[in-house]
Parts: sequence; structure tokens; C-alpha cells
Amino acid sequence: MKRHGFTLVELLVVIAIIAMLVTLLLPAVQAAREAARRAQCTNHLKQLGLASLNYESAQDHFQSSGWGFRWTGDPDAGYGESQPGGWIYETYVFMEQTDIRQIGKGLQGRESGGAKYNALAAQRAAVVPGMHCPTRREARGYPHVESSVNSAAPKVVSKTDYAVNAGSGPRDQGTWGGPNCFAAGNCESVIPKMQNTFDGICARRTEVKLGQIIDGTSKTILIAEKYMNPLEYATGASCVDTNSNSQGHDWDITRWVPVVRADGSILGQERKPRRDTTGVGGCRSEFGSAHNAGFFAVYCDGHVELITYGVDLAIYAATGTRNGSEAILGDSSR
Repeated sequence: MKRHGFTLVELLVVIAIIAMLVTLLLPAVQAAREAARRAQCTNHLKQLGLASLNYESAQDHFQSSGWGFRWTGDPDAGYGESQPGGWIYETYVFMEQTDIRQIGKGLQGRESGGAKYNALAAQRAAVVPGMHCPTRREARGYPHVESSVNSAAPKVVSKTDYAVNAGSGPRDQGTWGGPNCFAAGNCESVIPKMQNTFDGICARRTEVKLGQIIDGTSKTILIAEKYMNPLEYATGASCVDTNSNSQGHDWDITRWVPVVRADGSILGQERKPRRDTTGVGGCRSEFGSAHNAGFFAVYCDGHVELITYGVDLAIYAATGTRNGSEAILGDSSR
């Protein structure tokens, strides 16, 4: 039987060929799209690195990471250890996000119901596209489950897919002395303990200078992609994604690397880098990403590298500390 000059068999053959071509081309199209997303993600980190170096030049130290997870940025609190907001909030001016940094400036009433308290809800909701990896999720507001001491709660908050390097110390240092001790001014006994275990670039109320990175700026991670469970990308329920990117020191905006003991053994295997994995959730403290091969990191000299998930953990741990004096091998080992 003829239909438009073709037999039914011929039409079926043509359809089969087209289906086969689509099947062959689809992976190539997907790979091209992912390559574009990876390039965009790399550029985000490049810009964050440049903004951080400009911050360091202006303030004579790298960003502080604020007072803790229950606090958000205060435009009248300056920079460094006096600023309750975290490293992202600290960097806004150098990311051409001054308008977000200025929200609530000059207003009184940081307590619940006050003018500043209410205004800072808009700060927490303000989306910054450069803080999202396009492979993982789009740049928009997401739900949150955590309140802030000095801000009202918006309907949704801006998130981050990038975290600062806090080194190999204890990840729970943010709770030492109680959640509000820095604001109350009674944390004198806590600060020395924290400083004695802190070997990264940025954590709670730190002010690391460029000259303190004795391991070398090109060999020390500054900011990198953070691990997340894919099922928790959009829920706001993950305990490492519960608040806004303007919040103070917490797992949402901070990550750690393993500890290498003197005998060469590794402490903190759970901190090895990981690809986003369904079923591996909870309060994670490792770097990672939605990319197949590894995650991207910007180093303290501003260059960006892909670190593979199978990286040697001793070498990886060395890149996470600023003052360990470890021998770091060439890029081929990463």
C-alpha cells in the first residue's frame, strides 16, 4: 500500500532511522548543555574569588563568617568580627550587590517588630544569581525553616551552592559558648579555643590575612561547591540549606576538609568530596557538587580548578588548610 509515494515499510524504516539518530544525538546535546553549565559555574567561582581578593585588599583580611546560623547581615555593623552576617553578606559590595548590602541601613530596632528587623527580611529574600550552580538548581527563592534573631522571616530566601573553606577543625565550633554569646559579649573563653583549632580561611568571627596563608595562596582552597542531596534542592528542609545566604557561620555557607594525622591516617572520612547523591543527606559538612567528575573550587590566588571525587585525601586535606606546611603534589594528583 502506497502513502504519499512511500510504502508503509519504507515509512517505518525512516522513522526508525530518525529515532536512532535522535538517540545518538541526545547525549551529545546533553553533554554540550552540561559543558555550558560547568563553564557558568566556573565563572561564578572566579567572580567570587575576585570579589574576595578585592575584599581582602580593602579590609586587610579575608571575610569573617559572622556570629552564627541564627543571625543575618546588619548594614550598620561594618566588616569583620563585628558583623553578624556571614562571608557572602560581607562580600556583597565587592560583588556589585551593594543594594542588598544597604537594605535596612540607618534603621533602628533590631529586635522583633523593629523597623530594621522587618526590613532585613528583604535582604534574606534577595536572590543573587551568581550564588547558584546551574547544574544543580535555578536562581530563585527557596523555602526555609530557620528563623533569625535580628530579622523577620520572608516567604522564601536566597540560597547558595558555594561554601567557604573553614579548614579541618571541628565543624560545631559555631555553638561553643551558646548561640548568642558573641552578641552578648561573653565569648572571651570561646574565641581562643576556636582560634586554636581553626586552620581554614573563614569561619565564625575570623579575620585571616593574606600573609597568614603560609602554605601558598595557589595551593589553598578559598571557596568551593557544597554537597547536597538532590531530593533536598528545593525543599529548604536540609539542615545544610535551611537559611539564607546572608546568614552567619553555619553548614549552609561553610564546609570542611578531613584531618590528616601525623602518622598519615585520615580523620573525618565523611568529609571527603562527594557527588550529590540521593539518599545521602543529613547535616553534611563536605564539599561536592552535581557535576559528574568533581567539584569546582577557587583558590586564594583566584584561579579555579576541578577537584575530582577520587582525589587523594591527604593531598585534598592539605589544600583545605592554610598553615599546615604539607607538601602538595602537582595538579595531576587532583
